Amino acid sequence: MNIKQKQDEKNKAILAAAVRLLTANGSASVTMDDIAREAGVAKGTLFLYYPGKEALFAAAHGHMTEMLYEALSKVKDSGLRGEELLRALIGTLTDHSSRRRDMDSSQAGSPPPGCGHRHFAQVKPKIARNMETIAAILVMCEKDGLLRITDSLYQAAALFGLCRSTVTYSRVTGKNLSRKEMADKVLGVYLYGNGGNK
Repeated sequence: MNIKQKQDEKNKAILAAAVRLLTANGSASVTMDDIAREAGVAKGTLFLYYPGKEALFAAAHGHMTEMLYEALSKVKDSGLRGEELLRALIGTLTDHSSRRRDMDSSQAGSPPPGCGHRHFAQVKPKIARNMETIAAILVMCEKDGLLRITDSLYQAAALFGLCRSTVTYSRVTGKNLSRKEMADKVLGVYLYGNGGNK
């Protein structure tokens, strides 16, 4: 393995450690020392890759945004149609929100805690791409006659917010809803407007 490959591997380990800690504990309680320990590197090594905590947090958010894009692309290219396609999309979004805690606020376009505006600006185009992918999937559902699209990006943002709210509802009520139960709740509101019951 050459030096560049070793550096890339170390950076991946740092990012993976940051993502694990941020998703498990939230931004407010994670320190650079925690990330260095989790990644198995010296704290000084972090600063060879990132100028500070905000830059590292922004990179972690960018990495998670990329992971969501990959999952959304699989849904888009799955060959599913109609309600099955919409359920797969909802499942992907609720899974993402379930794993992200305070991290998924970044998908709404504002920096999550610990991530400054300057560094977060690099993540915004990735978020826009995710919303465009969600919108494209909704347009596919419209072609199948499942729903009517008036503003695909607005409806994508609304669906994302509804999925995130459903995860929050599950946590707050302690109901531990299954993926299917969450999808039923989201579909109930999104398609039928009946308060989460199909």
